[in-house]
Amino acid sequence: MYSFFSNLKKCRDNNELFPKIEVIIANFILDNHKIIPDLSIKELAQRCNTSTSTISRFCKRINGSDFKTLKEECRIYNNFLEEKEIVKPTNQRTLNESYITDLFKAMKETSQANDIEKIKNAIFWIKEAKKIFFFGTSFSNILAQNISEKFMRLGKNTICPLTISSQNNIITQIKPDDLVVIISFSNNNFQINRIKRILRKKQIKTIYISSKQDSNYNNEITLLVSSLNYKEFESPIIQEFSINYIINYLYLFYIESSYF
Repeated sequence: MYSFFSNLKKCRDNNELFPKIEVIIANFILDNHKIIPDLSIKELAQRCNTSTSTISRFCKRINGSDFKTLKEECRIYNNFLEEKEIVKPTNQRTLNESYITDLFKAMKETSQANDIEKIKNAIFWIKEAKKIFFFGTSFSNILAQNISEKFMRLGKNTICPLTISSQNNIITQIKPDDLVVIISFSNNNFQINRIKRILRKKQIKTIYISSKQDSNYNNEITLLVSSLNYKEFESPIIQEFSINYIINYLYLFYIESSYF
């Protein structure tokens, strides 16, 4: 759900990177998501002054899916907005104190989750890689852009595709001497699982930054982060700090190891 709307937002917010008609479609859906489940593909095309074939191509390009899936994503999102109840803290002081406490707990758990040899192996792979491809969906894609930018500034050839269609296109270009870094707190959603299947088939070295490890392949390293999160909130207000801890630790370790 969030990945789909995140991709729409990227299309709208980065309008110079997308065809004008796709920006128009994305903008219409974001502004009118409540009525999308009731529209036919022909009706949506008419609202956006385009053709049904353009709508179909848009769905495929933005989310790797079809119009039926687009309608279902909007329906799920609309239901979520109607039904979701946020648990409110008793007072602002309680919120501040508990949040800080939980942040420190998450940082400590993350700092203790990975032994030094695992970190060294990850750094070695990063140094040896000809290109590094960073993948993430929804909010994790923002974190993927963060680490991609950081290692680009250290002279690495980094690539971080923004949309699912871009990810699907770029993944075919990955070669055996490249490295992939996947950021996903759950390590389990449709797009990430699809990427993992392709990478494992091609036997590409992959580093995961996640709260869960789902394999023990020799060409994979999982850098674990704390599993602590606020389930009553949908935004990763704890997880982003845990993941950024690993990102920044890799960055600092890479710089430090370059002097030896």
